[in-house]
Amino acid sequence: MKMKSHHWLAVMFPLVLAACASPEPPAAPEAPVIKPHANMLQLMRAFPFPHANVLFDTQTNDPEGPDEKSTMVYGVYRFGDTNVYAKWAGVESSALALSEVAGLLLVPGRLCANGLPAPVEREDWKK
Repeated sequence: MKMKSHHWLAVMFPLVLAACASPEPPAAPEAPVIKPHANMLQLMRAFPFPHANVLFDTQTNDPEGPDEKSTMVYGVYRFGDTNVYAKWAGVESSALALSEVAGLLLVPGRLCANGLPAPVEREDWKK
């Protein structure tokens, strides 16, 4: 009886292993480039100041308050004559806005109101 040659197995086995190996993970997408449009004073007046006041206002005023048409601090809850951001949903929106603005305060290239570069690279600013 003649023995069959199994040399093909020695050639095919590495090829099968290579084909079954996991592919390389896809490259991570590049982060979007954020260009600052507002100076630091404008940014602070637009986000942290009014939204923080909404949160602080809940210490003395119930967002569910008796007067459905009451206006919260800086009119954040008011949009014309509608009350679309009222109650606790408005407080939650202000809290979310505050959490999102942290990254905007670190965008390179932002200027202060006096035209000088904002200190976004300083360690004490980042803290």
